[in-house]
Amino acid sequence: MKEIFIWDKSFLTNNEIIDSQHFQLIETINEAISYTINDKMYSQEIIATMKHKILKYTETHFKTEEKIMDDNHVFEKHSIEHKKLHQEFIEWFKSTFENINNSSALKINESLDYFIQWLAYHILSTDKYLFKQIEMINSGISPAEAFETERYKNDNSTQPLVKALKTLYYIVLEKNQQLELANTNLETKVKQRTAELEEANKRLEAISLTDTLTGLPNRRYVEIILEQTISTYKRYKSNCVVMFIDVDKFKSVNDIKGHDVGDRLLKWIAEFLQKNLRKSDIVSRLGGDEFVVICPEINLDNGILAANKLIKQLKETSNTFFEEYWKPSLSIGLCSISEQNSSIEAVLRKADEAMYQSKQNGGNLTTAST
Repeated sequence: MKEIFIWDKSFLTNNEIIDSQHFQLIETINEAISYTINDKMYSQEIIATMKHKILKYTETHFKTEEKIMDDNHVFEKHSIEHKKLHQEFIEWFKSTFENINNSSALKINESLDYFIQWLAYHILSTDKYLFKQIEMINSGISPAEAFETERYKNDNSTQPLVKALKTLYYIVLEKNQQLELANTNLETKVKQRTAELEEANKRLEAISLTDTLTGLPNRRYVEIILEQTISTYKRYKSNCVVMFIDVDKFKSVNDIKGHDVGDRLLKWIAEFLQKNLRKSDIVSRLGGDEFVVICPEINLDNGILAANKLIKQLKETSNTFFEEYWKPSLSIGLCSISEQNSSIEAVLRKADEAMYQSKQNGGNLTTAST
């Protein structure tokens, strides 16, 4: 079997048990991809086997990870979000494989897209992030400080994903070329397959930059745009303000009404921000109830005016579904790109600190970083 994802040191978390389990997941995904490459049919027996392997993996791996988080007293916010990712995957998997059969080729290929996305971000981002925190906690750093320290570091973990996609592309391309030499009548099929693969690569790249719940750009996209914006500032001294937005008392919504309602509220907030900010402003979701807005071509004073206007507009926006249990309120922190704040980590950290100051002062406020 030709392997698409090659196990190397970039996958290591330095936890022997977790790394062994990750290796099993990679083998399973390579096996699934091989059926597509080799034009094999997904029989009921193959589907049942794959389902059993994934279910066994999730049962063992997720329990192991969650016990490690609890035993090492990982910061509660990270632990909750990490466990939620586990639950979301299990729910998706069960709902997908209830209706899948050997004629569901399109559904199987869509599922492979999801598996590849999960592999890249679960192992290379979420889990590596977790074990970096645990390493710091074991060295004597508090869980909260370990969480805050690691969250602002650049993550180049998607490089193995890009490497795997390139490998997949050349494997299929090579196969298509062989078919073309064997039978010139297959020229149309060759072009079709190559085009489909290129389109699949584009979709995967878009997925890697998008928050799956709200459809907004995600943290990786924010870091890419901030890097470009900071470079522009260093060259032209152009103004740019970053807003860090937190939904006040969002935890109580999840606790009282459940995560489904909480997710619905987050989608609504995402739509509100997009409607009430400039078209040139880039609205994104970092995770949980935290949003970041990159506002180009405005200074800090105008950024404060825009943030205060946003808070006022939210208060005046009626929504009968939420008003019974959530009072519209945002805590906003601002930071402008400057000589002192000229790195991604510094800008996000300063804006985040300003947001927490707004929250500590009762919420529904705007605070600018000095």
